[in-house]
Amino acid sequence: MTTAPSTVGTPAQAAVHDRVRELLTAAGRALLAEQPSLQGFEDARPERDRPSGESAEGAPTLVHVSALLAARRAPDPSPAAADALVRAVDVVARRRRSAPGTSRTRHGIRHVVWELEDGDRLELVLGVRAALRVISAPFLPSPEDAAPTSPAGELSPRAPSR
Repeated sequence: MTTAPSTVGTPAQAAVHDRVRELLTAAGRALLAEQPSLQGFEDARPERDRPSGESAEGAPTLVHVSALLAARRAPDPSPAAADALVRAVDVVARRRRSAPGTSRTRHGIRHVVWELEDGDRLELVLGVRAALRVISAPFLPSPEDAAPTSPAGELSPRAPSR
């Protein structure tokens, strides 16, 4: 008699997709709170699940690459404004137990990456546009179709309070 492999500790697809959606929403809102002139985010590249190249006790796992969320408008190009955007996302990442993000700048494009405690990777790219993406930790696929991870509603600035 064959038994199914034990996959204790490896999250299910739905849990990972929910976690990614929450992270993208929080990071996007933080960027918009810092710089409302970004005017919201939209999917610039489609999301996808892909093989992780790993397995959980014999069962192949996947990773989720979220949609690349790109700001509708260009960010303020000043170094101080870029630093403020990085700090805003850093606050979100640290709430999820991340070490400080690693940053590199090439050809005028700043790329900051946070490795989160749960194994997810949050990326912020600042250049002509501001963009966010999450690459998840490995998870076990589900036979059901998973819900998309892009924020459910349009991610745009909050209306000013009166």
